[in-house]
Amino acid sequence: MPQIRIIQGNDKILANKIQASVLTTIPIWKNQIALTISLNKQKTALELQKKVSDTTEDLLRQNAQLLKMNSIEIAKESERGIISIETLRETHTKLLETIEESMKIYTEGRQKREAVEKELASMEANQKQKLLTMRNT
Repeated sequence: MPQIRIIQGNDKILANKIQASVLTTIPIWKNQIALTISLNKQKTALELQKKVSDTTEDLLRQNAQLLKMNSIEIAKESERGIISIETLRETHTKLLETIEESMKIYTEGRQKREAVEKELASMEANQKQKLLTMRNT
């Protein structure tokens, strides 16, 4: 009997210990699980915020580079003349060549017309001479 009482006493002690453990451990576990969930949410939010920050920085860098390139190109283009001097020289040379060729063609045409007029005058004079000769005979 004393052995049974010792076993029963030990059972009570173990039951009290288990009950105390359950009463203290379960709330601690709940708190730790809630804490783990919160920490994981924070970690996810932090990673998301880091990605947003990194993307924003990348966009700022890209836009700054694009702005630089565009501004330089615009400045170069705005300082460049509308028509380059080489184009003006080429156009001027072609214009002078056109005028010279046109004048040459007009001169040759005038000379040909004068030659034709002389030829026609000569032919007309010959024709008149022939007609006069034929009339007199």
